[in-house]
Amino acid sequence: MPFGKTVPDGGEHEDFNLEQMEKETEEMLKLRYINKDNAEFKRTDGGFVSVRIGEEFYPRVQVVRMFPFSDPQKYISIRTPDEHSKEIGIIEDMKNVTKETAQMLTEQLNLRYFTPIIKKSSTSKKNTATPILKLSLTGVHAASPSIWADTQ
Repeated sequence: MPFGKTVPDGGEHEDFNLEQMEKETEEMLKLRYINKDNAEFKRTDGGFVSVRIGEEFYPRVQVVRMFPFSDPQKYISIRTPDEHSKEIGIIEDMKNVTKETAQMLTEQLNLRYFTPIIKKSSTSKKNTATPILKLSLTGVHAASPSIWADTQ
């Protein structure tokens, strides 16, 4: 039974506190907008990002792009990095943070949303069952400027 437990008389007893549940729900639904006036972002020694918002300090955060992806400088979610990833706040527009912060967060987003661009493709090996293409990409580590891709 998810919300109660059986009591000796066979009835159900609600064992949750409605006031506490309403408080927790309100906390979950509250939006916090982050900007240069209320938050300070810093790069960690390990290359991650930390943030201080008022008295709260988060030693490591995730930077996640929200919809729409077509406007990459708007609606950036700052989240805890753990398995359950709680939202700390939202940057409505990168114009609302310092230039240094915007650059640091953009680096994190580029790592998360790495999308290579195909510059050139040519059929290198042809097999009747599986054609294989050689692709030249931008945005790929310098040690591997081209890769083999199976088109199936």
